Amino acid sequence: MHAACFSILAHALSVAAIKYGEQSSSQDDSLLFCYAFARTPHDSILQAWIQQVSKACDGWTAFSWKDDPALGIVGLYSQAVESSSWKHENEAVYLNAWSHFNKTGAMRRYTWFLHVDIDTFVVPSRLKKAIMRYPATPGRILTLSEQADAYFVAIPQQTLEGMWSRLLEKPGC
Repeated sequence: MHAACFSILAHALSVAAIKYGEQSSSQDDSLLFCYAFARTPHDSILQAWIQQVSKACDGWTAFSWKDDPALGIVGLYSQAVESSSWKHENEAVYLNAWSHFNKTGAMRRYTWFLHVDIDTFVVPSRLKKAIMRYPATPGRILTLSEQADAYFVAIPQQTLEGMWSRLLEKPGC
């Protein structure tokens, strides 16, 4: 991947987390999309993750290198990319996911995009309410760590769309 693409992505993922004092009232019309990257063959806990996010999120998908329509898995990248992403940073799989959101129109339908690892426990009755109490301010990322590299990263639609637009402007991205 082109170095300019990585610098845009690195900058986006280094944005400071939303301060916990910056809460807003829950937005009833806000939509939460949850996604994860799944290994193939699938981890034994994938089915539990699917059950949790299907109750907690307005839309969801898990990405892998191989389609599995029975489980709702979208084949999005090569087996080599998947293998490499588990050993290194996940930039390539994130870029493929964001491209998928853009192509399918999901990028414009949902207010928040939440990456939740397959092995993350989700409390369906609390997840959306917890995310929606924060403003979906452009340029902000909600995460459990200041470096925005935690297992839990929520990105407002306008931030994701802005990052994607900047990537598309760069040749080779």
